[in-house]
Amino acid sequence: MKLTLLLFAIVFGWLMHACDWQWVYALKYDVKSAQVMIEKKPHSCEWDTSPLGNKHCHYERVISMVLIRWADDGRRLVSYDNETWYLVDPSVSVSPSVTVSWSRVDE
Repeated sequence: MKLTLLLFAIVFGWLMHACDWQWVYALKYDVKSAQVMIEKKPHSCEWDTSPLGNKHCHYERVISMVLIRWADDGRRLVSYDNETWYLVDPSVSVSPSVTVSWSRVDE
């Protein structure tokens, strides 16, 4: 049983890191799949992109989010980093979303 749970945790962790599936981000950040937008990963750093050869670069994920929670007293909270939560004025319209974009990193 422990081995099964360990294997599940390893596979799930790998999926969370390596995949760009909407449901993975929706599950991780507790939003609906429709609220997750994943930009297409650029291919300009790949070896077989013209001109052929090593481009000395790669792309890293940049995850931007707007998460909504409710405080114990019923007030709405918003977070942009899933760590720090702020009270939101009830008149402000905020919807949860997760956006995955790409940042070029030169090596």
